[in-house]
Amino acid sequence: MIDMARMFASHGAKSTIISTPKHSLSFRESVFRDQQSGHSISIEILRSPDDVDISDTDMSATPVTDTSMLEVPLKKLLLQRKPDCIVHDMFHHWAAHAIDNLELDVPRIVFNGNGCFASCVRENISRFKPHETVDSKYEPFVVPGLVDRIELTRSQLPAFQFVADNMQKSKENCYGVLVNSCYELEPAYVEQFKKHNKAWIVGPVSLYNRSIADKADRGKKSAVDEQTILNWLNTKPPNSVLFISFGSVARLAQEQVLEIAHGLQASNQPFIWVIRDVFKGEKTEFLVDLKRR
Repeated sequence: MIDMARMFASHGAKSTIISTPKHSLSFRESVFRDQQSGHSISIEILRSPDDVDISDTDMSATPVTDTSMLEVPLKKLLLQRKPDCIVHDMFHHWAAHAIDNLELDVPRIVFNGNGCFASCVRENISRFKPHETVDSKYEPFVVPGLVDRIELTRSQLPAFQFVADNMQKSKENCYGVLVNSCYELEPAYVEQFKKHNKAWIVGPVSLYNRSIADKADRGKKSAVDEQTILNWLNTKPPNSVLFISFGSVARLAQEQVLEIAHGLQASNQPFIWVIRDVFKGEKTEFLVDLKRR
């Protein structure tokens, strides 16, 4: 969402990023550099009601993040500012209903960061319900209506079906959908998605970050500083280091993390592994030994 707002501003649109006090710290330097370049972009900090603390709320929502405490201050801000257009992340499930009920008569656009393939799969499972035709959660079923034959099992579906339903509902009554993808990546599914949705394919929006400073500012700070990583890389032969990252949305179970760790150790290959603290600070002896590598 931040990259997209900055991209809009670079094309001459006046962009305002709505954020919370803590979350805005992660991108304010990038926005300041854009302002210095003459782009019309700003940050608006949500102010909480007296009885609600939103200072630490992370607006980079995931499917299971509850950000509904932002509804009241967001509605208040929108009524004050009366924007020409509103773009919200589909993972803020409450936002669609809250914005539509304001009766601002302003186009509401949904941002879809999942790409067209995943969206087509989700839409067709919701429409045809093929998972309800099998008896076991491990019995495969075919997702109908797709360009390719895609088999899934119920065990592979999100356990939180209400989230998928809410994501689908967020598109109802919206002006359109912005998708973080590109035609060259998934042409067949871009075409299929656009048959049922008014959509603009605008990604990958992360490519807007061209400078080293912009790239370094993206995301949360690493536990290892940049210079330490560069010094370590300089000790390795060219093209010899693996980079492993499953992105910011994927949530791996502890057992999965340990299996990957065992595989990396057995590979005897130097690597950089970007990983969340899934052990909540409780480091297993095995992972500590792996880190020393």
